[in-house]
Amino acid sequence: MPRSGLTVFMCVLLFSGTILADESFYAAGIQLEISPGLYADEKTFSAHAAELIEEVLAEGEVDLVVFPEYTGVFFAFFNLGIERLEGKTLAEGIRYLRRHTETAGLKEYFLLYPAEETMNRVWGNLARSFGVAILGGTCFAAADGISGRELRNRAVLYDEDGEVLYRQDKVYLTSFETDIIGIDPGSLAAVRTVSIRGRKVGISICRDTFFSPWEKKFFDVDLWIDIKANGEVFDARQREVFRRALPERLQNLTDTLGMTVCLNGGFLDLRWEGPSSVVSADGPPGTRSVTYLDRAESVREESFVITVVP
Repeated sequence: MPRSGLTVFMCVLLFSGTILADESFYAAGIQLEISPGLYADEKTFSAHAAELIEEVLAEGEVDLVVFPEYTGVFFAFFNLGIERLEGKTLAEGIRYLRRHTETAGLKEYFLLYPAEETMNRVWGNLARSFGVAILGGTCFAAADGISGRELRNRAVLYDEDGEVLYRQDKVYLTSFETDIIGIDPGSLAAVRTVSIRGRKVGISICRDTFFSPWEKKFFDVDLWIDIKANGEVFDARQREVFRRALPERLQNLTDTLGMTVCLNGGFLDLRWEGPSSVVSADGPPGTRSVTYLDRAESVREESFVITVVP
């Protein structure tokens, strides 16, 4: 059992009054609780991620495992030794990086120590070991842009053989990402859907999900996945903000399931909170009502949601 206790939320959809078994597609979203200790080194993180995947697979067949936004960002600190940053504020952490790595700030550091190669190794090995596709959250990845070397908030999807199936960069960035980190936006035109075992899947990254242009991209997907790292206390206001994300997008689509997978925990003086969930919408497009099929009870602890896509 993982350190905070893994709560299981199993959702089984009924279609035409019967449960689809052999023809069904199962997706699991892991609400990951992060801490400096989790990122002590690659071996420590991989071992814990393997425990979580084993817990999910113990519930039955799973075709896709989803981890939240920012999960891979902290891989970039493996070489630094994350214990050197423990207990520091963000400002203190930035000053430490400038002094000890001779970088001008966070953007230069993440460009100098990119995490995507580590992402490929960690998630590729786990996908092969367990025989499941894995959406490994996001990392800060280097990219060639018009003005030179850019930094993107990038989601990476791996197939069951551990090969990179798809990459997608966040388009609508937060002020924290642009002003503090120095992230550059991806292109909405470059986004596509991906097929996993015959199901069409769309992926959006946190703030992206609040914008309606994604509905045209994902109008016919079977499963829409929103990976989140909500950097605010999850209170009544944030509960309403969450409703304006994926649940609102689904009201204008037909026959689409939505899965939100959230990061929990903290690093430096940053905290992330929010519940993972599975939602559906019923009724004519534009006037549909949203139903929560499953939702994590805690906004601060590890848990997972599982859904079946007919």
